[in-house]
Amino acid sequence: MSGKKEKQRRRKAREADPTITRRRVVQIWNVLEAAVDVKAQDPRFVHGIAKNRSLLRSEAEAIQKAQEPPEAYQEYEKKRIELCKLYAVKDKENQPMTMGDGRRFLIPPEKRAEFDAKVKALQEEPENEKAIEEFREHEKKIEEFLDEEIPKLELHPIALGTLPPGVFSARDLEALGDMIRG
Repeated sequence: MSGKKEKQRRRKAREADPTITRRRVVQIWNVLEAAVDVKAQDPRFVHGIAKNRSLLRSEAEAIQKAQEPPEAYQEYEKKRIELCKLYAVKDKENQPMTMGDGRRFLIPPEKRAEFDAKVKALQEEPENEKAIEEFREHEKKIEEFLDEEIPKLELHPIALGTLPPGVFSARDLEALGDMIRG
């Protein structure tokens, strides 16, 4: 099959499917959010990003709101973070140090057993046990929610030639695939 015929076949397949999963909406939204600050020479690219963000905004915000953990779990998490900060190695400004991702605190080996015991005790408090269980159930529901099919949104096409060079990874382009036109 020639390249042109293959492109036509893929385009027809995309257009024939009238639905999209919420997970896919999140993937597209994340790439669009990252692209919002890209300095591009071609105004058609900038316009395409802005237009698609506008088209996806309400669905993306609804998904983000649905993903928020239950309030009781957020309270538990605040307490757990405070323990992490208390036991973490401190920097020159006496601020707790984190690992490279900024989410995991660096707990020194000599404090690890005491820290683990405090976290375990916190988890075993009845209200926290309930909050953790609610959070696990919430996560399962979110996974199902993200995999649900919703009516496909008509995205604004972006010409392949307008993409700034060296900005998007193959994964980004895959996420944007429905709107990129070559």
